[in-house]
Amino acid sequence: MTDVIDLAQAFDALNLQQSLEVQAAIARNTRPTEAVGYCLNPLCGNDFEAGSLKLFCGPPCAEEHHKRTRR
Repeated sequence: MTDVIDLAQAFDALNLQQSLEVQAAIARNTRPTEAVGYCLNPLCGNDFEAGSLKLFCGPPCAEEHHKRTRR
């Protein structure tokens, strides 16, 4: 016999499964950002050494870029 706790756990498991499926679909359809040789923050744009895989100078530049691109 199921009780309220069993139903809650089943609902929670279903919710988690659906959330993971949605995130997997988003990941499949999102193109990763590629390094271009300079900081991607439009307010910075500092050049990196040749062959560098860096995207940003540091966390402040990454945060600023994400603020601007999420609008």
